[in-house]
Amino acid sequence: MSIFPSQDRFLMHHYVHTVVNIFCVIDNAKSPWKTIHIPRAIQGIGEMDVMGSTSRVRSALRNALLSISAFFLANVRASESHPNEAVKWVEEAMQYRYNAIGLLKQAVESDLYSGGKPKYKEYLATMLSMITINIMSGDTSTCAVHLDGAKQLISNNRKSRVSGKTRALHRIYFYLRVIYESTAIHSSGGDVHASPAREASDQSEAYIPADLRDSHSEDQSEEPTEMASFECIYGIPRSLLLLLKDTTNLIKQVSQARESGQPSEISESLKSQCDSLEKSILDWSLEDELARCRQTSTSTSFDIIFNQTKSFHNALIIYFAQNIHLLSFRYLRQYVEAVLQGIEAIENIKTDNNILAAPIFWPAFIAATEAFDPQQQTRFRKWYERVAIYGIKAVRTGSRVVYEVWDRGPSTDGRVTSLWRTIIEQTGETLMLT
Repeated sequence: MSIFPSQDRFLMHHYVHTVVNIFCVIDNAKSPWKTIHIPRAIQGIGEMDVMGSTSRVRSALRNALLSISAFFLANVRASESHPNEAVKWVEEAMQYRYNAIGLLKQAVESDLYSGGKPKYKEYLATMLSMITINIMSGDTSTCAVHLDGAKQLISNNRKSRVSGKTRALHRIYFYLRVIYESTAIHSSGGDVHASPAREASDQSEAYIPADLRDSHSEDQSEEPTEMASFECIYGIPRSLLLLLKDTTNLIKQVSQARESGQPSEISESLKSQCDSLEKSILDWSLEDELARCRQTSTSTSFDIIFNQTKSFHNALIIYFAQNIHLLSFRYLRQYVEAVLQGIEAIENIKTDNNILAAPIFWPAFIAATEAFDPQQQTRFRKWYERVAIYGIKAVRTGSRVVYEVWDRGPSTDGRVTSLWRTIIEQTGETLMLT
């Protein structure tokens, strides 16, 4: 008889057959969660059944996946108006999270550098799963802590050769870090939520794993249809994430310059950087970047990737304009419309093809914060209602900020940054729009 409790078996089955599918924007049979997280967790379960014990890090990973599964169930039950069931699963999920955090802490302190062969991928997969718990639970307050832990682990990994699975985990980390940093609140002295380990993230290459820094090796040496590529996990090319990273870093510099002087005045050298980056963003070619995907992806997958990339690119244009140029929403309507068309098309494609895969919420949030046309607002509201089926609670924080932006109405008077950033500075909200 298995020593694995029936509830744990139920939640793991639910994770394996349902929850894991939402982490990629396309139907991806070989996603990192399916090829790394699940096998390691199940291996630990087998060790417990046969030998009575397993490693602390595998136990931590198992509890993390069970927590994610339980939070997903809680969110779905709540959306289906079953509050009692939702409360039950939240309580269970919180206990699994508590267990996972405790076991991971013990594993890092006692096992990681104890002289035995450290299971680098298991530690990194577990740390990244903690961020998934943040996203599923809606409690994003510790995202920075878990990102810092992953960053430190990656920085201490001295292997000269990186396996495909390791690189896949590095891509997940890099994506999560870039998305998080794009909405993190920074003061002139640094990030108000930052731990000391994150201070270096202002530097351009600070949070890029070494194996992802060489654009040639990343983009040219492997096919874009590799199931762990950025396109097949998140539906966007790596080059767009790099442009977002550069834009976020530049926004920090511009914001600090405006806070320390006249809001409208920045140095000539900083203006030159803004002009150069803006040109790179506007000149970025969707067709060129996705040419290889078009040749080798299935029609449905390519259509999703195309629309996701189109939405992300247009949202990046808005993000730059609203934070660097402080443009009025009237100048951004065409880009807002492009994002709307893209995200609506993606959901229609998934519905028509019975695909369970969650969207990326960052483009919708950025575009919605510049949508002051009533018809566009109605479409965004319907989209947010539609994607509630994916059981990702962190999106609700983003939608609350969007609705607050709409309630306040458009204004550029006296602002030194975007309205949504002003709001989360006031409320202390932590956004994680993945």
